[in-house]
Amino acid sequence: DKIVAENWIDNINASIEYALKGLSLAEKRKDISQQFYAISNLVESYIAKSEYEEANKLMNSKGQQLYNENKNHNAASFYLSDQAWMNSYKGDFKTAHEFENKLYDFYIDKENKQGQIFTLIRLASTSIYLDKLNNAKKYISEAQLLASERGLQNEWFYYRIKMFNYQMARIEGKAIDNTEVMKVVDTYLAYLTTQSKLYINHDYSS
Repeated sequence: DKIVAENWIDNINASIEYALKGLSLAEKRKDISQQFYAISNLVESYIAKSEYEEANKLMNSKGQQLYNENKNHNAASFYLSDQAWMNSYKGDFKTAHEFENKLYDFYIDKENKQGQIFTLIRLASTSIYLDKLNNAKKYISEAQLLASERGLQNEWFYYRIKMFNYQMARIEGKAIDNTEVMKVVDTYLAYLTTQSKLYINHDYSS
């Protein structure tokens, strides 16, 4: 909890300090879940501080070793997700896409439908960057089908799918009604404002 709190107040050095302590305790207790979680928090903190080499070093040493020894553990998704995110952040969308595929297979194996939906959305995003629009459309279609089956067609999901469609239309040179786009954005912003007031009693509408 202190890791999250320090990140929120931008005290990244303290966040890293707490995460290292948390990782040390998790290792002593052989708590696999908390080790994955602590490493994930450290990666996030290092990147927030622009210490990309530290993040890479951690993921390619302790992170990879932990994953190799515990590939079937539920918390192993942290490693795959962080690798995908880190590589996307660096602009290496090919490697990011490879890790997203591994993450998708992981969620299929665990029968985690919601994880599959979010990963399909990530796969669609990297496919667009890799100029594979047909693949992106396929992933979006699969995500929509899964979400519909599970009743997850909420505002966030609707917004993401709409934005993907606008993005692909722009790449394909199709006409886009900017007024319609702004209506979707305004609807989503109104939703975020409602959610922020509902759950954290603070207005983040800006």
